[in-house]
Amino acid sequence: TLSGEIQSPTLGLMMRRGSSVAPYCCMQPMYRLGLLHGLLQPLILGLVFFSQQSGALDKGAQDVEADCMMVVHPPPSYRLAVEEHDKLDVLLRLDCPGVSPARMLQVFSATGNGTLGGMIWQTNIEPNGPEMFEVSWSLGFRQDTDSWHCSGWRQWGWSLLREDGSKETHLIRVRGPLLEESLEDLEESSLARGDSPSFLQIGAMDGVGHDHLYPFISRGHWHGLLVEPLPDYFHALKENYAAFSQKLRFANVCIAEENGPRVMRRLAKEGVAKDLAAQMGWDGSSSLISDERGLPPGIAQSLDGKAVDFQKEVMENIVEEEVECLTLKSLMERHQIECFDVLALDTEGYDLEILRQMLKLSCRPKVVFMERGLLSKQDDVNALDALRSEGYRVNRCGYGMELLGVRV
Repeated sequence: TLSGEIQSPTLGLMMRRGSSVAPYCCMQPMYRLGLLHGLLQPLILGLVFFSQQSGALDKGAQDVEADCMMVVHPPPSYRLAVEEHDKLDVLLRLDCPGVSPARMLQVFSATGNGTLGGMIWQTNIEPNGPEMFEVSWSLGFRQDTDSWHCSGWRQWGWSLLREDGSKETHLIRVRGPLLEESLEDLEESSLARGDSPSFLQIGAMDGVGHDHLYPFISRGHWHGLLVEPLPDYFHALKENYAAFSQKLRFANVCIAEENGPRVMRRLAKEGVAKDLAAQMGWDGSSSLISDERGLPPGIAQSLDGKAVDFQKEVMENIVEEEVECLTLKSLMERHQIECFDVLALDTEGYDLEILRQMLKLSCRPKVVFMERGLLSKQDDVNALDALRSEGYRVNRCGYGMELLGVRV
């Protein structure tokens, strides 16, 4: 069943047979869904019979070998045109000779690796309907990017149920103009000038896990400074970037309000199984701040509601580690940096403090990318307002966890 308002407009279906075009109209319900975290609200505007093209098939999601259902538009890994930011026309081939007739079309949310989530829309397919049709799919990208990955990518699983019980599923994956496009534009313009784009990444962890910059830095064109306070992750960071070390610098420090040693709280290296820590998002989770239980914000947020014994086990494995800290100004002076094109922050709730330090300097990066999911509501608003006041176009993204500012 689908929750939300049910409306019953008349939907038009244009069927083409040879050179003739005959209208075929019917009454069907249209669902306007109220979805958590701003999931898209689909609405059917029309069904159109078109010529077919090949599309992308997600083998992991399908139940049978899909040799009939086909995505005509969009093509695989499609980059949205400006006029498609609000609405995308999805063209599908449903039926072909010798295959059991289509009976129902369902759309599911999907994670970055293609795992299907909850169903967000469905419609029945009328008997003896056309082989192909068009769904005008409302994206709402201009109004709300919270539910988009900050790289700009988003995908859904489209499943077709047939009369004989078989099912075919395709992933439809599209990209909106968020972080990845901003970094591509920056890289292209820098290289066109004979320059290379620069960055400062604070909270770099191992340089690979949960990292949006790695695909760009690893191309070998970028230069910059990577900052990571924890020695074990700092060692892994340098190893992972060893092939590009001639263009990169590394700093084993944290950024704070003043210079000097500070204590960070973190999960002990062997405190929880490595795969579980990664699943919970705790790998690399450490902070200068903690709650009344002594838990860093990232661990505290995801631990609530878990079994009491598990909470006790985690809290027993929180350890303190002394690290060297510098102000942002001192860090830049030490490494003789005047400014940079990209500032990336992932500091477990300390991000607004570092943003404020940056805004006190003369440097204004073209792109600022920061974690916001561990900020208080007021600090989240303050971060957004601070960037907008400096001329940044700001998007909340990453399923409510991140903030992207692009200097206009």
